[in-house]
Amino acid sequence: MTPLAEQDELGGHRHVGELSWRPVALPGLRAVTERTRAAAGLQRCGPTRGTRRHPQKGPPLRAVKEKVNKGKPWAAPRTRVRAVPAVCNGSFYQGVPHGAGAAMTSIVTTLHFPARPDWVARTQMLDRGRMPASRLLRRLLVDPMPDDVVVLDGAIGWRGGYLDRLAAAGLARRRRSPRIVITDSTWTPGWGRRAALRSFDSPRTTYCVLSTAEQQSFPGNWGVDPARVFCTPFYWTLPAKPSGLHQGGSGVFAGGDSLRDYRTLLAAAQHLSTRVMVATNWRPAGPVPDNVVVAPASPVQFLDLLGRSAVVVVPLRQGLIRSAGQQTYLNAMALGKVVVVTDAPGVRDHVDDGQTGLVVPPADPVALAEALAWATDPANSAECRDIGLRAHHAATERFSPDQYVGRLLAVIDSLAA
Repeated sequence: MTPLAEQDELGGHRHVGELSWRPVALPGLRAVTERTRAAAGLQRCGPTRGTRRHPQKGPPLRAVKEKVNKGKPWAAPRTRVRAVPAVCNGSFYQGVPHGAGAAMTSIVTTLHFPARPDWVARTQMLDRGRMPASRLLRRLLVDPMPDDVVVLDGAIGWRGGYLDRLAAAGLARRRRSPRIVITDSTWTPGWGRRAALRSFDSPRTTYCVLSTAEQQSFPGNWGVDPARVFCTPFYWTLPAKPSGLHQGGSGVFAGGDSLRDYRTLLAAAQHLSTRVMVATNWRPAGPVPDNVVVAPASPVQFLDLLGRSAVVVVPLRQGLIRSAGQQTYLNAMALGKVVVVTDAPGVRDHVDDGQTGLVVPPADPVALAEALAWATDPANSAECRDIGLRAHHAATERFSPDQYVGRLLAVIDSLAA
């Protein structure tokens, strides 16, 4: 969806994004009539209390227009309106080849990717960091038209007031609802949560998950048509694109809170001689090995610890039905680190075992200790360097923010088609 635009002094074109658009004023007939009558010095008789409405009979509208314009061709009052695609001229739209106009869908979204040109050119981004939640919700419910696509962030949970899902519920109950795309729909099912999903689920609601395993399990877990579930693998989220490899460092780093299995990591760390740093809000119930430090970390400290480590491990729980940990191991891969991840949904969509990382069975401290001991052994440094190099290329070429945006736009275009 494009921003509001006003016609300029000469009736020319405004440029919105990379396309040329012609603002078209479409005032209502009642507004035109009232303004022309007022300009002609005519009055409209209002209703008298207790009586029926009887408008004052006046000259025909055509006569009023001629009187106002003194014989000149009549033109509608100029007004500020929503910018719409230019009228087709011959075989081309102005700025869009003929035939491509149908694929250009107006998109309203809460996903903020200001550094991604493709996303900026095609979407109207509502920055939740710059407006109150009430205003953002109002914009989401009022701005979209029935032919638009609204892209919402399914990762916004209770800390964000479930705002995106509340907006989805309001939009889905419209008589003419826009198409709704909910990204990052990595939710753990439950009876109450499934009932909540029914509040915003509709034939025009689409879900994007982060793994092929979730794409297969999501329809059954949530009672959704499989045709409305798409897989859009995640992306690295570093503050800037890695300019090169950041190999080297020392020790093992683990971090994050979501669905982690740090008990298995602590059991494996007893067989290691290297230092293990765990950045998490989780608190162990008993004593930890002498070579392990467990403490919370700020986002800046988290990235610093990750960059100064030699190996990054992401221990995930056994029996998961949704993915987790992608942000941590993809950021490590983008920096060229050796990652060790326990097998869970989404892991093999991002990590190629033995090529771009090491995948070990879940809840197996012996296998995890062996993988970490191998990755930290100086005798394997050359092979670990090759794994880190391949991981860097995979993260920057296949799992970049631009790739993620491209996958979302492909899903949106498939809905429009």
